[in-house]
Amino acid sequence: MIIRLQFDVPAAFLSDVSHEVLMTTSKAALQVQLSSSSVGSGAPDILLPSALPLDLFFQRQVQEKEKLYVELKHILARQPGPEAAEQLQIYRHTLREKTKQLKVLSSELNMYESQSQEYKYEIEKLGNELMNLKKKYLAQKRKELILKNKNRIPVDNSISVAEPTGPRFTGGGFPLSKTSKTKS
Repeated sequence: MIIRLQFDVPAAFLSDVSHEVLMTTSKAALQVQLSSSSVGSGAPDILLPSALPLDLFFQRQVQEKEKLYVELKHILARQPGPEAAEQLQIYRHTLREKTKQLKVLSSELNMYESQSQEYKYEIEKLGNELMNLKKKYLAQKRKELILKNKNRIPVDNSISVAEPTGPRFTGGGFPLSKTSKTKS
């Protein structure tokens, strides 16, 4: 006699209590089926040795379901909860805002850099104009000085400057110019 019982209960629904209930009901159902089959044959109302492997089969099935249940529990424990999804949504929103701010600041930076380039060009242009004006001013002053010198009355160089005739001495009695010494 072959008895097959298939349990399609998901492992997530098995708790310790439901596990025990399932085991006792499956054993009771097995005993009822075996006892009803043995009533007609005149055999005693006890579990046959052939039923023991079926009991082991149920135990293995339950152990596999328990393993799946524990694995599923571990997998679910590692999964992020709803608060993580909310936090992710907040981070995405913050990222969008910061990206917009970054774009605004970047455009302002580009505007100020172009303004700076314009100011540098203007300063260079004004510096060149100032240099040209200085050159023109100095050229004009030279022309005026030359005209002024031409319009002056030439002074005679006949005025003589009085030159000292005697030897010059400074403190200490040493002469400033070389005088020839004659030996007598």
